[in-house]
Amino acid sequence: MADPYLKEWKVPDGTVLAMRPIHERDGLSIANALEGLSPETRRLRFLVEVKKIPDAFVPGLTEPDPALQYVVIVVRRDIGGETPIAGGRIVAGHEPGTWEFALLVGDAWQGQGVGKQLLTALIEEAERRNVRRLIGNISVDNRPMLRLARKKGFSIARDTGDTSTCIAILDINSRPKHSKAWIVRWLTHCMSSRRMQKLLGHPFIARIANTIKGKSILHRAALAKYPAAVHLPRGPGYFVDVAAITDSFEG
Repeated sequence: MADPYLKEWKVPDGTVLAMRPIHERDGLSIANALEGLSPETRRLRFLVEVKKIPDAFVPGLTEPDPALQYVVIVVRRDIGGETPIAGGRIVAGHEPGTWEFALLVGDAWQGQGVGKQLLTALIEEAERRNVRRLIGNISVDNRPMLRLARKKGFSIARDTGDTSTCIAILDINSRPKHSKAWIVRWLTHCMSSRRMQKLLGHPFIARIANTIKGKSILHRAALAKYPAAVHLPRGPGYFVDVAAITDSFEG
C-alpha cells in the first residue's frame, strides 16, 4: 500500500509534486537521483566537494530510527510511478531538545518553492516532537538557502570553526504564534457591504475563501457584527453570500 501523501501541489509548469515520508523501498530511486546531481549541488548539500555519494548514505536515509530521525521526500508523480526530486530530514542532535536539519533539491527543481515546502514540513514535525531548537549548517555562498532560512525565522551566524559555513538556528519555542483573533477583529471591522466587496476582489482573500479555516474565521467575524448571520450559508459561494447578507442587514 502506498504511503499517504503529506501534501500535494503544482509547480508553475503544472507538474504535480507530492511529499511523503521516505520508505526503505525508495533506496534505488534515491541513489539514482543523488547520482544525477550536479557537482555544485552536491557541494552545497555536503559542504565539501563530493565525487561519489558514500554507499552508507542512502540506507541511513531510507531506514531511519523514527525516534531519532524524520525524513521526507518530494516526488514527481508520473503515470508509471514516482520520481524523487528532493528531500529533507531532521535528526536528533547531541544536546537534548536540539535537532539538526538538512534538505536537498534536485538541480531541475530549484527556485520553484520546493525547498520552502520541505523546510516548512520539517519545522512542523519538529514542533510536533516538542523540539526546542533546530540547527543546520549552510554554505556561505548558498544564498537561496540562507534567504529561505531567514524567511522561516532562523537566525544566521558565521561558524567560528569553519569560515566557509554559516549556522542557521531556530528557537521553536520563541516562534510567534499567529492567533486567529486578530483576523476576526479585522474582518469584523471590514464587515460592511462596501468594504467586503473590495476584499472579495483581492486574490489572497479569494484563495482563503476556498479553505475551511477561512470560512470559519469569516463566519465568526460575521456573527460578531451581525448575530443574525448564524444562518449564513457556508457553501462554495461563502464570501459572496457574506457580502449579500451584510448588504441586506445594512439596508
